[in-house]
Amino acid sequence: MLFRSDHGRPRFELPRRLFVTGVRVHDDLVRNGRVTADRVEAGQQRIEAIQRRDDDTEFEHAGRGEGLMILCRSMRRVVVLCRYLPDRTQSSGELRFDHILRHLIRRAERLVIFSEHPGNRHLFADVPVRPIADLRQWREPIDLAFLEFWFMATYLRLLRARGARVVLDSVDVEFVRRSREARLIGADAGYWRLERRRERDAYRKVDQVWAVSDADAVHIRPLARDMAVVPNIFTRPVDVPGPEERQGLCFVGSFFHQPNVDGLRWYRDHVFPRLQDIPHTIVGNGAPPDLAAMPGFVGHVPDSTVCVRHARVSIAPLRYGAGLKGKVLEAWACGTPVVTTTIGDEGYGGATSGASIAADDPDAFVQAVRRLMEDDAAWRAMSAQGLAIAARYSPDVVAPVMDKALARVSA
Repeated sequence: MLFRSDHGRPRFELPRRLFVTGVRVHDDLVRNGRVTADRVEAGQQRIEAIQRRDDDTEFEHAGRGEGLMILCRSMRRVVVLCRYLPDRTQSSGELRFDHILRHLIRRAERLVIFSEHPGNRHLFADVPVRPIADLRQWREPIDLAFLEFWFMATYLRLLRARGARVVLDSVDVEFVRRSREARLIGADAGYWRLERRRERDAYRKVDQVWAVSDADAVHIRPLARDMAVVPNIFTRPVDVPGPEERQGLCFVGSFFHQPNVDGLRWYRDHVFPRLQDIPHTIVGNGAPPDLAAMPGFVGHVPDSTVCVRHARVSIAPLRYGAGLKGKVLEAWACGTPVVTTTIGDEGYGGATSGASIAADDPDAFVQAVRRLMEDDAAWRAMSAQGLAIAARYSPDVVAPVMDKALARVSA
């Protein structure tokens, strides 16, 4: 029942339980942590307290819109699973999952996270977290399961046995990224072909797949029963300095993601020797020793936008990959022009719209950086275009897209 009347006032009822599961994108990093029973119980008590709030507060907590109403009519209990809780400062993939997870928290009256490795628990201290093993003993019916990457299709049989409809977030199309890697640097072709079969099977078996861009959707659409394009999400910083307040260039990226390692090594070997007079700032966790030794290496920072907002140029020298590149969107949201490659610009079309320069060879890359370092008019024009594109990926724009997709799969 969606509405009921208490003392003559309409009351908006939300789904009784939302289970959310996500998975980390990269297998390279495993975080370990512990969630005690008392912490889980404390979070559950808070959720139950929310249920007892007055009518207006409950409606505000849930969010508004016909899409959400449709969602509530047929999704009394929702599910998902995560490898670990996301830390938005670590990578673009974790930032994406953090936004999606918090959106679901806002939409749910009760929410439980099932996690394989409950690290980062402090980032979601008010939300109940259960070990993923508990899913096998879970006896309540499930209306919807949300899977944060195709690895979680491992649990599909358990979800189907409980009546769940399943939504899977692709994050990026891994078999596309792996095939490009194999062609470029000779990665194990046999292994990625096996993984490609598993990934494609996962897309076929779930009820809806989320693609991060139209470019990724081309590869997913032939496989999926239903598909929605749900892009990355980024909040624009309040302060966007002009060119006179900036200096140097920056690179941002998690080095647990191999395209970042390959791309920065290519830049170091073929481009950096001709740009050494420009101050560099290199931000990212997990860098191998040879990249950590580069001039300007900073490592992990709590907020990478501080570096990006004060850089004159942001670089994304990626030679392979898939999906939307978070470092490009972050730079645009900070008003920072981007010099990237065709792969780095994929899915955005920034080079076509004048928000970035795509340069695949060292000479063109150097020339693009020099131009933006010296030409204020060109810098301002590209900065404005980047801000305009970034506005399309703000939370208030993407939230209705998520609600519409979830309403469709639950109809």
